[in-house]
Amino acid sequence: MSRSSRAAHRLIALLLAAATCLAAGCRRSEGYVTEARSVFTEGMIFSVQARGGDARAAIDEMLAFMDEADRSFNPEREDSALSRFNAMAAGEEMEADDHLYTLAETAKSVHEDTGGAFDVTLGPLSEAWGVDNDGIDRYVYGGETPNSLPTGETLAAAAEKTGMDGYECHVEEGKKYLVKKRAGLRLDFGGLAKGYCTDVCRDIAFRHGVTSAAISISGNIMLIGGYVPEDGGVTGWGVGVNNPRPAADKPQYVCGFRAMGPLGIVTSGDYERSYDFGENAVRVSHIIDGKRKMPYSVEAAEGGYLTRERYVISATIAGESAMLADAYSTAVCVMGAEEGAAFIAETGYRALIFTSDRKMKSVGEWEMLEGETLYLGDYERI
Repeated sequence: MSRSSRAAHRLIALLLAAATCLAAGCRRSEGYVTEARSVFTEGMIFSVQARGGDARAAIDEMLAFMDEADRSFNPEREDSALSRFNAMAAGEEMEADDHLYTLAETAKSVHEDTGGAFDVTLGPLSEAWGVDNDGIDRYVYGGETPNSLPTGETLAAAAEKTGMDGYECHVEEGKKYLVKKRAGLRLDFGGLAKGYCTDVCRDIAFRHGVTSAAISISGNIMLIGGYVPEDGGVTGWGVGVNNPRPAADKPQYVCGFRAMGPLGIVTSGDYERSYDFGENAVRVSHIIDGKRKMPYSVEAAEGGYLTRERYVISATIAGESAMLADAYSTAVCVMGAEEGAAFIAETGYRALIFTSDRKMKSVGEWEMLEGETLYLGDYERI
């Protein structure tokens, strides 16, 4: 599966058919202007449905912003500002654009707020475990199997190149700078960037008077207002959370809910960008626990590794900022259900957390949906 194909298989899907653009290009339906296209060189899918104000101008500005963001913080582009920063030697400094600086500064604050559970410097450890972009292509979608999992010595060497204290952000005479301190350090804002983009698109929509919209960047969702059906009136947008343990005899959605915007919604988990290794089927997830130097789904065992007995397999976070929801969903996976739920409650955001032992923990108020296409009943609420 190519990166552009897998980008469409994100963890949240809008249930309302009108909320998803099914074909590239622009069309008008039920008073909405809709668009869907691939963005960034990684092939993420941007889709939007908007009405009110000058929705067409808003969408055009969103697309122009996507090109700008691509040049700023896409690590797959050799000429992006982020790639240039990652290539710098220890101690070098570069002037950063507003987008890159915002991500770098936000990453530091979220790292502190989450007690280190969120970390954008873990690329060397992701590479060691084969869950960086190249590893995902080979082991998750390419059908290959790694020869072995990394040794303690390999992980220790990789960890030397990580650490959120390895870079600095500062403003001097109105200019924003990033300083690289640790040799080998590189940043990856995959846990913030899509959420940041949806936040910016929300602001663009507001400037153009948009009153109703559903914006998605490969599953990171921003809702504005409510959904306006063809027969009039306003209802909450219907949102479905994908089944974290899909099976042929199970429906696509583990649960669904209705929501009014502005609201950012993001899901993280172990069931999309992960692979199983060895006779014990060790679940190797792309989400790395920096303190333990391994995927959050893995634990060390005598002579090797095992899948953890109980851990978060899906965390959906909803709140004002999709960027923060993006980061928080990753952090909750690393923190675990109890600690993660307590943290989300303190932030005022909402959470739906599913664990590998068939438990579900809810934080905040949700307008849950019921129906034959959902199987929330398979999970015990705790």
